[in-house]
Amino acid sequence: MKTVLILSLLATSSLFAATKKSDKMMPMEMTAEQRVKMATIHENMATCLKSDKNIEVCHSEMKDNCKSMMGEESCHMGKMEKMEKMDHHKM
Repeated sequence: MKTVLILSLLATSSLFAATKKSDKMMPMEMTAEQRVKMATIHENMATCLKSDKNIEVCHSEMKDNCKSMMGEESCHMGKMEKMEKMDHHKM
């Protein structure tokens, strides 16, 4: 019973932390064109994950697609990685 409670609390706190990070990272509003581009980027990632490619290859391709389709300023993938690394150093 204690284990279930602890796991539930960990999942909830992780979800809260992810939501908090995403609020900082993503613009509050996206144009219709940006939303279509973002959907295409994620569809390409899903296709890659369904293939025999390694997940690191898929992640790298997604980052490249994001930068080329959304632009350096609008693609937050690199920024998210930096924040995650900083969070791990705090632990």
